[in-house]
Amino acid sequence: MEANTSEYDQTGDPNDIELMPTDLTYELLQRWELIAEVIPTIDYPEEAIEEGDWLKVYNTLANNRFDMEEASEKLAEGATNETPESMVINSYIYKGMIRRNYFREFLEENGIEAPDQRRLE
Repeated sequence: MEANTSEYDQTGDPNDIELMPTDLTYELLQRWELIAEVIPTIDYPEEAIEEGDWLKVYNTLANNRFDMEEASEKLAEGATNETPESMVINSYIYKGMIRRNYFREFLEENGIEAPDQRRLE
C-alpha cells in the first residue's frame, strides 16, 4: 500500500490520508483469495476490497493470522520428511513464498499455481 498525503499535508487531518493499493497489494490479494477459496476458515473481505476500504482489508488480514497458523499446522500433519511450519500460509499470502513441499503439493492439488522457480528439491 502507498499513502497519498497531499490533502493531509494541507489540512493536517489524519482522516485525509488516502491508502492506495500497489501491484504488490494486488498480488497479495490474489494469493489470499485463492487460499480463502480452499480453506473456509480464512476470511477474504471481497466487499471491503470492492469498496476500497483498505483499513478494513488490512484488519481482516491481521485478524486471520491465527486461523492461517492453525490451517498451516493442519496441512503439516500429513507431512513426511519435512519439518512442519506454522507460517506456510502466511508466508505464501504475504510474500508468495513456498517453503515446504507438502504446501506446494497442497497448492497444486487445489489448482493454485505455484511458480516453478520456488520448487524445493
